[in-house]
Amino acid sequence: MESLQNKYDILAKKYQDLLDENEELRSILYRHGIDFTPRNSKLEASLYSSIIFPFIQLSLEDKVSLFRSIFKGRDDVFARRWYSKTADRGGYQPVCTNEWRKGICDKKVHKCAECPNRDFTPLRDRNIYRHLEGKD
Repeated sequence: MESLQNKYDILAKKYQDLLDENEELRSILYRHGIDFTPRNSKLEASLYSSIIFPFIQLSLEDKVSLFRSIFKGRDDVFARRWYSKTADRGGYQPVCTNEWRKGICDKKVHKCAECPNRDFTPLRDRNIYRHLEGKD
């Protein structure tokens, strides 16, 4: 299955490169005053889908609501991705309210999974906002 995904990704990249190149060539023609009309514009449109989806403008609250309706899970805890450059690996870990707080969190003594002061952070809309913005 992974090799099929890789093949698809390669083809999608090549397709996008060709579209970009076509746009650049059209721009060059336009700058030199050469009129260009594509011959197979109907064929290109019909290759992929006959369904035309309407443009939908959603507010941030509507996006969060839609996200919550599609991705259901626990509300009392959520995970954050981490990555270690030194170990060249990453993963997900539940977010702790007490993480890195002086006097409460001592990662040198306790691993997070064994910490007696562990307090999971509940999932809130602002966490989803940050996720949708690509910040977290």
